[in-house]
Amino acid sequence: MENIFFIARSIGVTHINVAIELKNKVDNLIRDSQFGGTISANQLDHNSEQFQGPEPSVDLLPNYCHHRGVAAFRLVLSKYAIECGFDFKFVKNDSLRVTAVCTLQEKKGCTRLIHGKVQTCNGYFYLKRLNNLHSCGAVVRTGKNSRLNSKLVCNVIGDRLRDKLLTRPTDVVFDLKKEYGLNVSYHIAWLGVEKAKGEVYGDYHVSFDQLRWYTDEVMQYNPRSYVNLDFEQSTGRFKRFFISFKSCIDGFNHIRPLLFLDGTFLKGRFKGNLLAATRKDGLFPLAFAIIDSETTANWTWFLQHLTKVVSSAYTLTFVSDRNKFEGQITMG
Repeated sequence: MENIFFIARSIGVTHINVAIELKNKVDNLIRDSQFGGTISANQLDHNSEQFQGPEPSVDLLPNYCHHRGVAAFRLVLSKYAIECGFDFKFVKNDSLRVTAVCTLQEKKGCTRLIHGKVQTCNGYFYLKRLNNLHSCGAVVRTGKNSRLNSKLVCNVIGDRLRDKLLTRPTDVVFDLKKEYGLNVSYHIAWLGVEKAKGEVYGDYHVSFDQLRWYTDEVMQYNPRSYVNLDFEQSTGRFKRFFISFKSCIDGFNHIRPLLFLDGTFLKGRFKGNLLAATRKDGLFPLAFAIIDSETTANWTWFLQHLTKVVSSAYTLTFVSDRNKFEGQITMG
């Protein structure tokens, strides 16, 4: 370490950040793998008599720092307030500084104060000043807290949403109550789920706009595939999308000419349906299409494009669960 400091001083380095990884951290609400520097919770002014649960695993102490800046610290501060059972208000809150005091400062003269700022030399956020004593005595951990908003819900459920895409707001309400004893309204849970889906899987609006880019990429890296993007010429609004990859087109020429047609609901924000033409076992997909609903016009459009990828020399047998396309049809 002495050699490191000597070299750093010789080249004019004024700050050195040391990251320490601690094992066996408590798994609770305010655990955040993005933040280092976990210190014993015994130094906190913490009263959880009315709300039993694990001790906080993120301590706000002087010299606490993080590389993601002010926004990430605000989130940890909200988690910390919920865990410890107090509320705060911002005195300063901008892109470089955060100063927060107890909401009862004026009413009861509470001396609690948290102040931190971003160092321009490295962009890290440092906690510069902390008075962790609640002279107002209002430190009671309960199931409700004004800091329990949709952004915090989004942060808490983000990881589990990656494994379970169809997480419902009612599931979030139940889980937060069961695991943390927190009472979350359905509206806050719904907003949190929507934000988490946006962060994990991307924005729904942007995903539709990226279909144009995806079409170009497919034709470039999988030549002679068949793709059709249908949209309103006047507004540019998405209507329908058909795709069949070249490898699937070639492969179908060497298997039994039997296709199963089916559609299923899409569960995204804009709903819609997914149409598919596959082999019997579904393991060999020939073509897919995204449409707004299962109508005669959309099924006709799908079959018309399907003729572009199937050889006219074949007599195909179509099977549909709605019996509209069963029987022998010659594609010509």
